[in-house]
Amino acid sequence: LVTDKAGIIVEINPAFSRMTGYCREEVVGQHARLLRSGRHEPAFYEAMWRQLSTERHWQGEVWNRRKNGDIFAEMLTISVVRDAQGVAQNFVGLFTDITPMKEHQRQLEHIAHFDSLTSLPNRVLLADRLHQSMVQAERRGQRLAVAYLDLDGFKKINDTYGHTAGDDVLRRFSRLVVGTLGRNDGFGRIGGEEFLLLYPHVTPSEMEAKVQAILELVRESSPLPEVPRFHHTCSAGLTMLDPALSAI
Repeated sequence: LVTDKAGIIVEINPAFSRMTGYCREEVVGQHARLLRSGRHEPAFYEAMWRQLSTERHWQGEVWNRRKNGDIFAEMLTISVVRDAQGVAQNFVGLFTDITPMKEHQRQLEHIAHFDSLTSLPNRVLLADRLHQSMVQAERRGQRLAVAYLDLDGFKKINDTYGHTAGDDVLRRFSRLVVGTLGRNDGFGRIGGEEFLLLYPHVTPSEMEAKVQAILELVRESSPLPEVPRFHHTCSAGLTMLDPALSAI
């Protein structure tokens, strides 16, 4: 991609058309912002142009938009072409589509931090969120409630109906609890049939009421067809960090 000093496109190559979906006639004469995805703040482009004006070169990852509306990631290098007097005349942009690499990276990050069965935060992410929530609660002098949930008799379900049925129970339980969460509440799976809830800024009575509502919801939920003989119940352990008392 080649633009003039004002950012107007003056030339492209076939690779540009293959990656963006635009033919030469559609983009020559248009400003390069035609490709912008809207994912970057104005400050991102301001910093880019500052570096180009001082170093004559910029490289980084940019999210742009194809003609069909799809957003893609590219590794972009921009170089300044100057005349004999050192005045910028053109900008040459070379970019590679790195969308598959970014998607693979996203998948790896999801696998590392989310439970594959329920898509809830896993033990690793929960530990980090718990630590951050405790630090924030202590800094702001606010309470933090933590509830440990355990599905009763889950091993018997697995032994009687198999792990596929047990997985269905865990997924259904996760959906039930997620439906009770507030905007600031946290929830994740520690492992097996064990889960953790984080309730910031609540009183002991509010915490107890929230957890009691979950226990009743699980108890009153209709059994799954795969496990008709079991009426699911859940046990809970509650604790609270109260900075005012300097104790948990």
